[in-house]
Amino acid sequence: MKHIFKLLMLGVSLLTSEVYASALYDSVKQQNWSEAYEYVDQEKAKCEQNQDNHCDLKARFSYAWVQTKEAETSDLAHSRKLLHSARDSYEHILKQHPNHSASLSNLVLVLQTLKDVEGMISLLPKIKNPIKSAELAEMIALASHAEGDISRAFEYRVYAFQKDKSEAALTGLTELFSEKDIDDGLLETWAKKLLALAKNETDNQLAASLYAAVANREKRLNRKTWDQAALGWTILISEARQLDKSIVEANFSLEKSAVFRELQTRLTKPSLGVRNIDLRLNSQIMSAGQAYAGWWTRNHERAHALAMAGWSLGHNYLINGDPQSANAVWLGALYYSPPTAAYRRELKGKQAISLDLLTELARLQHLYKSQLDPNGRNFKSIENLLFNSKSKAYKVNDLEAIQRHHTVLGKLYADLGVFKNDYRGAEFQLTHAIKTSQSIAKQKDSIAPQPALSKLLADGYNCALPKQTELCNKNNKKAKYWYTQATIDSLDVDALHMAQKSINALEQLPEGQNQVTLQLKNIVRTRSTLGKATPIDADWLKNPAIDLSQDFIKRQRFKAFSQAGLQGDKKSTEQALKLSNELNIFNNVLDLNTLKKLEEIEEQ
Repeated sequence: MKHIFKLLMLGVSLLTSEVYASALYDSVKQQNWSEAYEYVDQEKAKCEQNQDNHCDLKARFSYAWVQTKEAETSDLAHSRKLLHSARDSYEHILKQHPNHSASLSNLVLVLQTLKDVEGMISLLPKIKNPIKSAELAEMIALASHAEGDISRAFEYRVYAFQKDKSEAALTGLTELFSEKDIDDGLLETWAKKLLALAKNETDNQLAASLYAAVANREKRLNRKTWDQAALGWTILISEARQLDKSIVEANFSLEKSAVFRELQTRLTKPSLGVRNIDLRLNSQIMSAGQAYAGWWTRNHERAHALAMAGWSLGHNYLINGDPQSANAVWLGALYYSPPTAAYRRELKGKQAISLDLLTELARLQHLYKSQLDPNGRNFKSIENLLFNSKSKAYKVNDLEAIQRHHTVLGKLYADLGVFKNDYRGAEFQLTHAIKTSQSIAKQKDSIAPQPALSKLLADGYNCALPKQTELCNKNNKKAKYWYTQATIDSLDVDALHMAQKSINALEQLPEGQNQVTLQLKNIVRTRSTLGKATPIDADWLKNPAIDLSQDFIKRQRFKAFSQAGLQGDKKSTEQALKLSNELNIFNNVLDLNTLKKLEEIEEQ
């Protein structure tokens, strides 16, 4: 038990005088146990003379510490008796002071030494610190594994990982999952748990490791379960633009996995293995590639993942200065990409990769025109494919797809500096993208902030898009409207840096410095400085009756008071919770998470 020495001495020093702690320490160091216990009794008597109401608890704490030290030098039977007595003392203290951290920490270590798994499990809910809680769960897992209870060991490995999203906690979990002698039924249950953790994990690196752990048990799992892991890993790594053959080789044994061997092979071939004759830019190119059948093209879910892999690889080629290879692999990925109709069925909830690929290809033709598209035919064909795809979305009134098509086209034309109000211009496409998002939000009784699109529109009217020509005619009235809207939208999604950029642009316009601009500027300033512990004293917080929408002001007041509340200001917490009852709309997940944290603070 030498590993608990410092922690216990710290506890003694905090509960009593330094002189007493030093004397007690010397007695223990000399293993003079009778003298040590006599010191405790003497200190307790002095304490009672001073009419201290906590004398008994202080004495119990000191007795327990001495007992743990004596246990280190005693035979097994006497050692266990001492440790049981110490455990009882700590539990008694915690009944009266549940949050006494020194007693909690010491009790954990006593229980660990006693190998009292049930005791550790009972104590776990009382540990509020997530790191300490994870450490105790780790102890429970190790003890359970030593006893042969691998189900309980896995349960507490999961608990430890959820409390402490560290590499060590992840390794402990995945190593247990990777052990050989696990029943197939149990392994399947565990695999589904890891997939659920991966799906909800916000750290992409941790999520990818969880997917990879499951994907490396291919021979032992239900095919559907394994498919989810293989596709989940591939899509996640692709979204991060990290997928190439080397990362596949680093994570999987290609000798054992034909599926990942096929993926690695495809990634080494130009156009993912598609022949040039099949890469013509017409409506047939997006055919899911059945002519090159394999595991990755057998259904739309797999084809989507393969197209994502090609999209990622193309970006790697561009980073390395190879636009020719990027163009080839994106054409191959486009060939394998599922039709947009599939995203209304089995791929519902995912974004059509074909739109991303077409947009990337269009930009590529423009940037490297002399190498890839000297006569402009490729760009025109890609543009037509985008419009054909959009028309299909309109035919079935798929508002989500319609909005995304307008967004893609609007950003593309903005990049090219083509700002005009017809269907081949950024003004038209961005305006329709925002209108469609508002229609979707209305159906969901929500709001639809679009800060990036609003700012692009404002920049276009202000002739501030990077590739707009000197012949551009400014429209200050519309620029002012959309910079104002971009600021409002940015504040609604907590993009304070973008809000400041829009305010700066707004102030540069003729008549841009008006009452609304000043009010928005004050809101941005207040919310941007709250993280530096600035007291909440802004007029717009005290008196919300100003020119802007009252719903917007309520949302901003909730956000500002929440920020202060999370920093420990109780009055701000109360104000935020009160405002939350008045708000019908929480426009992003951050607001809901913030409300949950505030409610937890209020309960404490």
